[in-house]
Formats: sequence, C-alpha cells, structure tokens
Amino acid sequence: MTRPNHFLCSGFVFSQWLGGVALLLMAVACGQVDFTAPAGSVLQIFVKPEWVPANGGTATVTVLGFRSTGAPLPDDTLITFTTTLGRIDPPSAKTKDGRVDVLFISDDRSGIAKIRAFSGPEASAETEITVGTAVVANLELRAIPSYVPAGGGTVRLIARATAQDGNPVPNVPVVFQASAGTLTSGGQPVLTNANGEAEDSLFTRQKTEVKASIGTKTATLTLPYACEQRPTPRLNFSPQTPVVGQPVFFNANGSFDPTGPIVRYEWNFGDGGSGFGPEVVHVYSTVGVFNVTLTVTNDRGCDNSTNSFLNVSSGPNQPPQAVFTVDDRLPGGNGDGVLRVGETLTFDASASFDPDGTIVAYTWDFGDTGAGFGKVTTHAYTAAGNYTVRLTVRDNLGAVATAERLITVQP
Repeated sequence: MTRPNHFLCSGFVFSQWLGGVALLLMAVACGQVDFTAPAGSVLQIFVKPEWVPANGGTATVTVLGFRSTGAPLPDDTLITFTTTLGRIDPPSAKTKDGRVDVLFISDDRSGIAKIRAFSGPEASAETEITVGTAVVANLELRAIPSYVPAGGGTVRLIARATAQDGNPVPNVPVVFQASAGTLTSGGQPVLTNANGEAEDSLFTRQKTEVKASIGTKTATLTLPYACEQRPTPRLNFSPQTPVVGQPVFFNANGSFDPTGPIVRYEWNFGDGGSGFGPEVVHVYSTVGVFNVTLTVTNDRGCDNSTNSFLNVSSGPNQPPQAVFTVDDRLPGGNGDGVLRVGETLTFDASASFDPDGTIVAYTWDFGDTGAGFGKVTTHAYTAAGNYTVRLTVRDNLGAVATAERLITVQP
C-alpha cells in the first residue's frame, strides 16, 4: 500500500464579474509536510559503544520504530533527536524499513548524555551514553581472594567507579595492570556495568601489585603470596614419660597464624599411627623412642610442621631372669655328658632374658675360687668334687638376678 502525500497550501482568491461571467482567480502555494509516527507507535533506541571520550568521541545511535500492529514504521517517517551533552548528527532523520541510524558526537564536557528520540505526539524513547572520564570522582579496587593462593591461582579483580554524589558510573573503560601473572583482559579496557563495576581475572603464582585506571583516576592494591608467612605449630603432650599401654594426650595449644585461622591439625605419632584435630589421644603398644610430628595448615592452604621425641617405657623396671647350662661339649670336653677334672667345660647363659630391656653383664662364680664373664664362657676344674656355680646378670637399668647350680666333677 502506498502512503498518500500530505500537503499544506496557502494563497489568495480574486473574483470579478465580467460580462456576466464570474472570473475567479486563485493564487496557491503548496509545500510537502514531514510524516511522523501514527498514534500507538513504539520506538526503541540503542547506542553503541556505551562510552566515548570527550571532544569528538562518536557513537552510533539506532532507532527502531513499530506501528501498533507490530509492523515497522513506514519509510520516510521523521525521527527527531535531542541530547543533554554533545550533539546528534543529523538531528533528525527519516526511517528506512523502520530504522534510523544517526551519530552522537561528544563535545568538551564529560558526564552522562541523555539521548531522546521522538516522532509525533506519542512515540519516544531514551537512552544514555557516558562521555569522558571526568565524571568519575572515586575509583575503588578490591580482590577476591585478597591474596595469591598457595601454589598460585586465580584472583578476581573488581574496580568500582562512582560520581561525586556516590552514584555508580556505568559504561566507562577500566584498564587493569599487574606486575606479575596473566590478566584475562590482556590489558584491554573493560567497561563498567550498571553498578559501576568492571571485573577482570588474574592468574599469578607470586606476590603481585595490581592497578586499575580510568583516565587519570587510579586505584592500586598488593596481593601478598598466601605462604609468605606460614603458621607456627606448637606440640605438647602429657605425661612426659609414658609407659606402654598408657594414654598420651597431645594438643596443639599455642599454635598460631597472624594472617588467618588454622583450619587443619595433622599428627604423626611415629609408630605408624596418625590423628587429626587440635587435641588427640594415642596409646603406644611398644617400648621405644618415637618421633612425633604435628603439621598445621591455615585457611590459605599454607602449612608448617614441628616435631618432638617421645620416650615410651614399659613402666617400673622388671629384673632380668638368669638361666644357664653346663656341659662338656666339644672341643673342650669329650661330649659324653660326664664332667671330669681337666676338661674344659662350657658355661652358657644364652637362655637368660630381660622382659623389659636388655642384659648388659654376665658374671660367673665357678665355686672353686675361679670366676668368668660373658654370656658363654669356659672353665676347667683341677680337682674332683661338688661345686656350686653361680651366674649373676644385670640389665640396662641396673637390676640384677642370680641363678645357682650344683655340679659334680668326676676324677
């Protein structure tokens, strides 16, 4: 369907009777009227990019127009523009397939430019574009987490721009920089959102200085490496001289970390056993000296260890047991089981034992004024007769035991 042309005409009329005939003269001047959106029409407006620098920055403003039926506005529908900052070139334009594209051009002022498009008495739409950076009065920078994780990791960087009145400034470019690591943005500008925030990500393995900039406004922060300062463990136990089978109470009282809480306590009891928590109990089943290790870890994943040696005994010292044999074994004797004068007899205390330690000394009294030392020794009698042989043993803690045996030496 072809839209009819609209005309506005003005002029004058001159009439006179001449010979019974009315002569009517009319001078008319006509001009075409611009066509605007009909009632019920809707406009949609977009601007790209959403930020431009002051003094000549440009952005494309696009308007889409629709009639009440949803169909595009007719071609040559006039759309007019206004802006609170800068200018629109051209200030008005006619639709083609329901669309108009014009140019926003900034002047030397910074701020939020409010752009309005309208056509006819009802159809209008508004949008905003940020011009320059002078509108930014404050720039804040924060990081989540506020440190470089143990072993390296990713940190979120969030910059927030606000105006003098404290309101967020959207659509301004923020440039992030870092002294180490890799930025997701690659150093390219990141526009603030409706909350005035721009976000970047940093992957780094070390202490890093971070900077965010909007024009001449800057904000900096330091991301310390999580494990620059490790937690300090303290290992305590009671009793100090436990015995086998006795519960030993361990605690990490006094452990501390000035940078944050300790979240993990790990124990190695030195006998294959382990435990977790700031307070634990362990029972040793054997005698020995055990290297106990405590490892503490803070909320950043940084750990540190300490150790202490624990001497576990069997309790009150039990005396050794003295046991021995006497025989005429070869090569000193003839091996017939009869002890005779002149034979070199063997005295053997190998069967002696200490239930909770070790035997450290063996002393022999052969009953004929002769004496000997050692676990196994020999002696020859010079006269026949009955002799009382005495063995004395001493353990590693000084306890002694004796055993006696009456032997007969044949001629």
